[in-house]
Amino acid sequence: MESCLNGTQVSHRKYRLFPYFLEKNSFKSFLTSSFSYVVGKRGDRGMGLKIIKLAVTSETKIATSPSVTRYFYELIEPSIDKDTLKIDAADFIDDAGNNVESLPVLNLNNSYFHVFINGVLQMSDHFAYTAGESGIGNLLVMLPEGTTLAEGTSFIIEVINFNPIFITTVGT
Repeated sequence: MESCLNGTQVSHRKYRLFPYFLEKNSFKSFLTSSFSYVVGKRGDRGMGLKIIKLAVTSETKIATSPSVTRYFYELIEPSIDKDTLKIDAADFIDDAGNNVESLPVLNLNNSYFHVFINGVLQMSDHFAYTAGESGIGNLLVMLPEGTTLAEGTSFIIEVINFNPIFITTVGT
């Protein structure tokens, strides 16, 4: 016989007191199912033990709201025989035609970005994106050997950040 802090006596030979969520090895099962435990006071020898059932339910709703921003740059002079082209954050303009002060931070595991050159989506291993203000934030484009980019070549960065909102309701 073993005594708990509140004076409850439990015989492990007689009762198996594993909550439902441990048997099913699932927290969701625990939240959506009921389980029982035995309650009794020290000295209750002739009376039956009380069984208390707890039932807890939960529901989680997730709402995502994407934030899409686009930045534009037009090459001022031709790029001849360069391995990389670095475009600073301050060189871009936004959708409204305003100069950009900084490139946005990408939300960890909730964002992505695209780069278009002359309207053509580029493969991700040909560029690097760094968020931040002028001098820090930039787009680094790796050019294949022998590539020449003409004056007026357009670059577009499209940044999509998701801001998920979790709403959980717990009922008993």
